[in-house]
Amino acid sequence: MKKLAFTLLGALLAFATTVAQAIPLSDLFNGDTLQVEDKLFSDWRLNGFVDPLDAPPIDLDLIEVTGISGDPLNPGLNFAIGGGGLQAGGASFEDYLELWFEFKLTVLDPGMRIKDNELNFFNGWFASADSFLLINETVCTSANCVPTNPDMLAYKEVLVDLFPGQPDIIVEQDIQNFLPQQAIWVAKFIAVETYDGSPAGITNFQQFFSQEVVSVPEPDTWAMIALGLIGAGFARRRLGCPVKVA
Repeated sequence: MKKLAFTLLGALLAFATTVAQAIPLSDLFNGDTLQVEDKLFSDWRLNGFVDPLDAPPIDLDLIEVTGISGDPLNPGLNFAIGGGGLQAGGASFEDYLELWFEFKLTVLDPGMRIKDNELNFFNGWFASADSFLLINETVCTSANCVPTNPDMLAYKEVLVDLFPGQPDIIVEQDIQNFLPQQAIWVAKFIAVETYDGSPAGITNFQQFFSQEVVSVPEPDTWAMIALGLIGAGFARRRLGCPVKVA
C-alpha cells in the first residue's frame, strides 16, 4: 500500500503540543465540548453520512479529536482516525463514504478575535491509484454552514485525486483569511472514494485558527468613560432646565 505522508514534520511538531485527552467524535456529538487556550469548540452536530458498501461502516468512536496548543495566537484541532474509521473499498467495484458535521468556535478572551484558519491533510493511504480523498471546510458566522449560506466567510479544500487518465491532483494545505470574528461555525465534508474498489482511507488531518489581539479598554478607562457620560448627562439636564424668576 502507498502512504500519503503530507507535511510530516509539521504534523510531528503539532502532535508535540497537543493538549488534554483525545475525545471521540461520537462524544462531541453527544454534547461534549473541547477547549484549547481561550477557544471553546462546542455545539458539535452530525449533519449526515454515507457508509461504504464494502468496508466497515463509519465508526465515530474511532475518530478522536485533540486540541493543539502551545501558541496562544494559533490554536487548533487534530483529527486522528484509527482502525479503518474512514475507509472505503475492498472489492472489485467502486466504493465511497461521505461524512458531514459542524461545530461552533467561540473566543472566550474579550481581547482576542479569530481572523483566519488553515486546513492541513497530513496522512492517508490507498492500495491503488484509482483513489480520491477529500476534506472541504466552510466557515460561517451562523449555523447550518454551507457554501450557499449568505453568512459564509471562507471555503477551503484539501484533496488527493489520482483518477487514471488525468494529472494527479494533490492539495495538502489550504489557508483562507477573513475579518476578525468573536465566534464562527465550521462545517466539514469528508469523502473517500475508490474507483476500482481497492481500499483507501484517511487517517489524520489538522486545522488551526489564527487570531489577533484587539484593543479592549482597561477597567480604569471604562470608569473614566462612565464618569464622562454621567457628567455629560448632568450637563444636558442643567442646560434643559427652565430659569425661575423670583
